[in-house]
Amino acid sequence: MSSFHKDSWSACAHRSAFMLSLSLALFSLGCKDGGAEFRRVLRSAAHAPTGDATQEKAKRKSKGKAGTDASGAQENSKQVKGGIESCPKSARLVGAPYPKGLAQWCAATSKDGKELRHGEYRRWHKNGNLRQVASYKFGKFDGAVESFYPGGARKELVTYAEGVRHGPWQQWNKDGSQKVSGFFQEGRKHGAFVWFSRGGRLKERGFFEQDVKSGEWITYHRNGQVRAVSAWQGGKKHGRDEEYSKDGMILSRGHFEDNLPSGPWIEYFKNGRAKQQGVYVAGQKHGNWVDYTPEGGVRKLVVYDRGAVVRSERGQSSAKRSRKSRKGGSFGKGDILGAPPPVPTRQAATPTIPMVPEDLEEGEDEEAEWNELPSSRKAGWEKL
Repeated sequence: MSSFHKDSWSACAHRSAFMLSLSLALFSLGCKDGGAEFRRVLRSAAHAPTGDATQEKAKRKSKGKAGTDASGAQENSKQVKGGIESCPKSARLVGAPYPKGLAQWCAATSKDGKELRHGEYRRWHKNGNLRQVASYKFGKFDGAVESFYPGGARKELVTYAEGVRHGPWQQWNKDGSQKVSGFFQEGRKHGAFVWFSRGGRLKERGFFEQDVKSGEWITYHRNGQVRAVSAWQGGKKHGRDEEYSKDGMILSRGHFEDNLPSGPWIEYFKNGRAKQQGVYVAGQKHGNWVDYTPEGGVRKLVVYDRGAVVRSERGQSSAKRSRKSRKGGSFGKGDILGAPPPVPTRQAATPTIPMVPEDLEEGEDEEAEWNELPSSRKAGWEKL
């Protein structure tokens, strides 16, 4: 017999055996309980869904679940569908994911019998959104640690290496805008750092060297204008130091040495005219310090000796007297920093003032000396 005929005969024999078994089964059901069981089976078969209907129902269920997951992804990009899937070989799973629990982590037993977190760690808010995702290595953070607000927005990203901050550090506001960005090296701030106000406006930026301020630091007004510029060295102010108004006009300009103001210093009114100028020595006012009026006239001159007031003179505030008096001034054509104050172009440059007459030396009869001075020497000054 050919192989084809053998296969056909075998298939026919199998079908005959199957039909015989089915007939016997139906016969037994028909005899059981007066045929009640047989009728129940027929009704179930008649009302059973077809293969197409079953597939359609499965598709609807899958679609609904997918829609829920999609909305969850919009709410929280880190929303976890379930709990932790696996732990390191030496660890076991502890806790339960939402909704059965609010935290789940991998734990291992140390040599001294203590239970330590080792592996992945997840924590949820009460509303089901993810609260924190981290990685542990024998009880210490190791790797990225991400935190989230209850609404799902990212809150913070910190990077660790065996329990010590090492790597990028970022924080965000609830609206998703950046709050701070920096970098840690072996637990210390190192490199560029930037802080932002709500809405992402630049607030402050600068540099750290091993947790110590270094280089140029700049702060900003809420409107984006520079507020202050300062130089740092070894955690102390050292070098240029300037302040500005919201309109961008300079308010003060000077230098620091070892965290103390040193050298020429000048302050300005908001209209751009000089307000006060003088010299610092080791953080103390020294020599002649001049106060101006907003209109540019001389208001007062005070002589200091390393912070102690030696003499104070009040000047004529009229513009006419100020213009006459600046001809004999020793500050030159500009301010004591070697350049004219940054006044608006429509305004005249800030006038300089004469020094206190050298004839009036400390310890002498100032009243008599003043009366003996010629009127040309008294121009622009009054006795206190």
